[in-house]
Amino acid sequence: MAQSLKLQPLTSLGTPNNVLADDYVHSTFETYKFKANTTNGGKVDYKAKVSTAQKDGKLAVKVNDEAKFQFPFLEKYTFQFCQRRSGDIKLHFDLGNFTIYNKSWNFFSNVKTDTTLSKFNFRLGTNYFGSSCESNTRLELVPGDAPVLTHRNYIKKGSIYYGGVFSLNLQTLALKRYDALFGYASGKYEANLKHESDTKDVKELQVGTLTATATYFHDDNTKLALEIQNKGHKLQPGFTVGAQRKVNSSLTVKGKVNNKLELSLASKYALNRQFTLTAGLQLALKDKNPVDFTKFPPLPIGLQLETNF
Repeated sequence: MAQSLKLQPLTSLGTPNNVLADDYVHSTFETYKFKANTTNGGKVDYKAKVSTAQKDGKLAVKVNDEAKFQFPFLEKYTFQFCQRRSGDIKLHFDLGNFTIYNKSWNFFSNVKTDTTLSKFNFRLGTNYFGSSCESNTRLELVPGDAPVLTHRNYIKKGSIYYGGVFSLNLQTLALKRYDALFGYASGKYEANLKHESDTKDVKELQVGTLTATATYFHDDNTKLALEIQNKGHKLQPGFTVGAQRKVNSSLTVKGKVNNKLELSLASKYALNRQFTLTAGLQLALKDKNPVDFTKFPPLPIGLQLETNF
């Protein structure tokens, strides 16, 4: 079981609330996802995003895509190859799990480069997954740059969960990232407070982005959420409210609006076990003419097709 490949990015504490985050696909005109799994743990993932823009009076189309190939070998290890259209290449090796002092530890290594092979990022790391605690550590080595140590902890005890992640420049002892999350979930309510720092080296702690989120679960099919966010030391908070409704086993609809009066809507429909279609759009309610026919599409809309085999 390749546990290191199931993690979110190591510098992330995740998004506990998906009402305001997932399925809003209006940022790109079209998105295609293809996933295939083999019986022995092999996987193929392909994702392509198509965006459009007006350039010199003509329609310009841009495609960003990436492909991932994952397969096990020697029964214990897993190898993954990733490449993006931008030229990024990543080779990831999951070295399996080892029992140390009666606890299971997962080890991994990966290399990031590009098609020119001009720069390499080497990473070595370990993961520990306990019944109530998850701990992840990674050392990143870049020839010519200072080594960086990243560590993350996530703990859940009853209704309370909290976590933290930091990245430390081992040469200057400057923090590159210092994030924290604290949350409470019980019954029909969930609330959490999250801090996300800047990604630049800093000599002293600074206020980054603070996000407070509250969710109310009206029933098994309906969720309501409120998010308040403030960036930097100035008190200039923004807010977003949203709702999600599972209409039936195949259809889910959701919407959100923020303090800038940007209304986002999304609908996700499972055609069958293999195909899922998501459509979304955004309306700038404060604009007198939210529809601009000089652009294509005239509204920020997006379509996403997911295929699973």
